Amino acid sequence: MKETLVVIRSLIRAAERLSGIQFQSIFLMSDEPGAFAPEVTNYLSSTLASRPKVFYSDFVQEMFSNNTEYKERGHESLGVMQHNFMDQELAANIAFAAKHGSYLVGYGRSGVSQLIAQLLGSKYRMGPSHVSLFEDDLVLLQHLPETQDWYWLLEQQGKGDLNEVALKNETSKSNNTM
Repeated sequence: MKETLVVIRSLIRAAERLSGIQFQSIFLMSDEPGAFAPEVTNYLSSTLASRPKVFYSDFVQEMFSNNTEYKERGHESLGVMQHNFMDQELAANIAFAAKHGSYLVGYGRSGVSQLIAQLLGSKYRMGPSHVSLFEDDLVLLQHLPETQDWYWLLEQQGKGDLNEVALKNETSKSNNTM
């Protein structure tokens, strides 16, 4: 989780720079109950200059934080009724993000992220790539100043997980500045 947060935080900083807007709030969406833990929301907020308020629907956290089977098997563990509830919540979150959002930082292989990017793009009469940054877009990450300083590590290694590389770089930077 920490690795993903490093990349997301870097992309939020890039989105702020590119848009010229310091975000006042972040709407967090995830199907992982741990994504809404105070240490996660505090990390996202406290590491940005404007200290945006992080808010989210507590549906996933309330429904699944104590569900061991869901944590192990994910959506496969859900029955039809639970899937229906999850789908209704997801539709509401998508509608909320599209109506109130101005920018998307997400996972590009996610259909949900792609849909929100399309909806935001249509709202602002722009292509979806103008209102979104994706943590799995290696070409983009290579060219953003916020990610350039650690992207080359991934390329140099020729393998490895992007999020893991970002975390290692952030850790080494922290150790060097202390």
